[in-house]
Amino acid sequence: MTAFLKDRTRRLGLAALAALTLCTALSLAQAQAPTSSRPTVAVLPLENRDAGQAFFAEGMADEIAAALARVPGLDVVARSSSFQLRSGNSDLKSVAQSLNASHLVQGTAQLAGDRVRFDLRLVKSSDGTELWLENFYTALVNVFDLEREIATRIAAALAVPVPPGDELVPNRIRDTEAYLDFLRAKVTARPRGAAALANAAVLLEQVLTREPDFAPAAAMLAYGYALTPLFAPSLRAGMPE
Repeated sequence: MTAFLKDRTRRLGLAALAALTLCTALSLAQAQAPTSSRPTVAVLPLENRDAGQAFFAEGMADEIAAALARVPGLDVVARSSSFQLRSGNSDLKSVAQSLNASHLVQGTAQLAGDRVRFDLRLVKSSDGTELWLENFYTALVNVFDLEREIATRIAAALAVPVPPGDELVPNRIRDTEAYLDFLRAKVTARPRGAAALANAAVLLEQVLTREPDFAPAAAMLAYGYALTPLFAPSLRAGMPE
C-alpha cells in the first residue's frame, strides 16, 4: 500500500509539473506573440434632426463603413453591430468596448436639395482623443467621390495608406434620385420581416428600372427575395407551402 501511495504521489507530481510547464509555455508564447496594430473602426449612425432625412444619414453611414472596409490595413466593425448604438451616446469608451473598436466615427449628414453636408470626426476610443475633424459641403452628384474622400481622410488620420488606384467606392450611378431610393431601401429593409423586405423590394425595383447595372441594388433585391419565404406564417409554423 505504501509503495502504491508513493507511486501515485509521484505520478500526480509529474502531472502537476507537466501542467505547470505547459501553462508557463503558453503564457510565454502569448507574451511574445505580436499584437495586432490594425485599427478597428466603428462608424456609428450619423445624426440628422430632420426625420424625413433619417434614411440619408443612416444610409450614408452604411456607405462610408463599406468604403472603409475596402482599405487594406483597416478592420471595420460590422454595420449590423454599429447600428445598434447611436452616436449621441456620450460614454464613448463603453460604446467602443461593446463593439470592440479602437476608433469611432461620429457626426451628422444632411441633404438639402441637390447639396449634401457632412460634419464628421474620428475619435480614439481609449481616451476620447479627437484624431480628425472635418466638414464637407458639396453637390449630391459628387456623393461617390465624397464617400471615397472621407474614407481616405479617415485612413490617413490612422496612418493607414490607401494604395494608389484603389477603388473604395466601385459601384456608381449617375441617377442621384435612384441612389437616394437605394439608400431608402437599405434603411427600410434593416428591420427585416416580410413587410420590410417587401417595401424595400418596391424601391429596389424602381432603382433597377432606371439603373439596371447598379449591382448593389440587384444584390440587395436578390437577398430580399431569398429571405422573404422564411417569414411566411406556414414556414414559421413548421408546415411550408
